[in-house]
Amino acid sequence: MLRRWISALVFGAGAGLLAGCGAMPGAGGSGTKPVVNANLAGNWLLAGTLPIFGPGTQPTTTGMAATIDVSTATATAIVSMQLPCTQGGFSATEGTVVTGTIAADGSFSLVSPTGFAGGSLTVQGNVPSTPGGPWSGSYVATATSCGVFSGTIAATTMPLLAGTFAGSASLEQTGSFTGTPVTVSANLFQGGYEPGVNSSIYSNTVLTGTIAIAGSPCLTSGTSMGTSTPSAVEGNTLLASYAMNDGSVLQMIGSITAADTTKLQVEFLSLTTGTCNTKFLPGFTQLVKQ
Repeated sequence: MLRRWISALVFGAGAGLLAGCGAMPGAGGSGTKPVVNANLAGNWLLAGTLPIFGPGTQPTTTGMAATIDVSTATATAIVSMQLPCTQGGFSATEGTVVTGTIAADGSFSLVSPTGFAGGSLTVQGNVPSTPGGPWSGSYVATATSCGVFSGTIAATTMPLLAGTFAGSASLEQTGSFTGTPVTVSANLFQGGYEPGVNSSIYSNTVLTGTIAIAGSPCLTSGTSMGTSTPSAVEGNTLLASYAMNDGSVLQMIGSITAADTTKLQVEFLSLTTGTCNTKFLPGFTQLVKQ
């Protein structure tokens, strides 16, 4: 189960997901093109705009994104979504898991587990005819103390994260109360085999890579961690954990803010105590693909 580092939002349970490649074609009728279930795997903007998370955000529209894995005829999605509450305010959830079976004709219905604390979600649609091709469907979401929402899905593909993303932040020596400008540069690669007991399972949620901090005399680099605090992409939510060169652990939580996955907004940067004795000052950090 994927770890969570903050509790300001409602998080679902991201369990070991199923493979996003190697799916078997569905059975097609005579004279019809066989359904390739693997075409459904990847990142998708399902409805509205990309969800917005973090302190001070007040979205007024529905937004829903998903990272989907497919194994033979089973699809599993982790969904991030924002829903405008009927009585005002909004509900934002990250890590809602829905799963279901793909029929021979390519239709599917993915449903959240019974008793999910944040409410419930059902996603229905049809596997696209080509990898990354558009597909349509519908959703029904129930958010606890917020309302019931339904709408259409016009899904568009979002590339898997891959490359170097850089931006500026402020690093403070503990006790100095003075921030030092630094450049954060993260090499992010989405998709891989899950760590630990699920090491034989390939998932599009897996995130690996390295991070570099330029401008700090002590804290300079880190590598994504494995089984202890795995990193992940869940819809348009980014959860990353790095073992740093001073023995500290850097935890980063953010959102993909562009459908072409070239821009990230980091809402949370945290360092456990290391020999460099530093911490990041609070505030949003924008990381742009280089």
